[in-house]
Amino acid sequence: MSDDTRVRSSTYIAGGFGNLFTNVAFGLLVLLGIGAQLGVVATWRRGDIESPQAIFLFAFGVLLTVIGLWFFYARFVTLPAREQRIARISALHPDEPWLLNEAWAARKVIDRSSRASAIFLWIWTAGWWAGCGLIFGVNREKIVAEVTSSWGHMLLAAFFLFCGVSGLIAAVSMTLKWWRYGAATLHIDTLPGYLGNRFRGSILARVPENTPLEAEVVCERVTVIWVPTPKGGRRREETAEPLWSQSWPIEKDRMTRTKDGAAVIPIDVALPEGKPPFKLDADGAGIRWALNLRTDFEGAAKSGPTMPGAAKLERISVQYVIPVYAPR
Repeated sequence: MSDDTRVRSSTYIAGGFGNLFTNVAFGLLVLLGIGAQLGVVATWRRGDIESPQAIFLFAFGVLLTVIGLWFFYARFVTLPAREQRIARISALHPDEPWLLNEAWAARKVIDRSSRASAIFLWIWTAGWWAGCGLIFGVNREKIVAEVTSSWGHMLLAAFFLFCGVSGLIAAVSMTLKWWRYGAATLHIDTLPGYLGNRFRGSILARVPENTPLEAEVVCERVTVIWVPTPKGGRRREETAEPLWSQSWPIEKDRMTRTKDGAAVIPIDVALPEGKPPFKLDADGAGIRWALNLRTDFEGAAKSGPTMPGAAKLERISVQYVIPVYAPR
């Protein structure tokens, strides 16, 4: 057996164990959530727990159950439906692979990174406070006695409190940012953008008027390695090697404003010849073309103090994967 065959076999076995471990873990999460809800109700009926704590712990159990059920719905309902759609479009449009991407086919790509970060932070914060509340509710007297009698336990309690408060502040901050700026949307005009031609579109984003912006189109080679973990799962490691890029400042006189204050940012960039077209495999490895929109801090610094609001620039950073292919 060759080394390559051994590597592929090891990766396949690790992936199988990883999938099994993931299904079992989320199954246990569902059971844990249901068990927590039943346990809280039984404890509350006996009068061993106060109503505010019972409500909080019951809600945490519901959250665990919802997360677990969402995983199985996505894995066994959403994913098969998506695979069927891809197979159908591949048969109807074999020479137009960009139509396999739902967002590209709709000519509308939405950046939801802020919302995803906010959701993650709220889940982490809720889990942290629920865990701390459960431990404190079960061992209240013992914890109070140890904290009041030892500086070490007091510092440990302060550390747990600090982590919880920090997570809550981060979650609130990210949520406010999401509410303020919303999701930036890329509207694609050229589907696809052909090498040697131009890529055109526009970005609709809530950007403060005094924020200088720059855009960048980059072609990069993405390498993905799945590293087996000690518990039988896999960890994805990605590296990106830039092959070509072009950036330019967004002139304010080219932007227009909608009635609700959002900015319409035109995108019109020449694509070079001789570069590899977009092509990613199932793991996300291959050639990726991306469009970046970000705050132009360097341009603001060159403008000096005469630029209004230069000292209080909002950090804007969004990225879109864009369809760039070789001409047919």
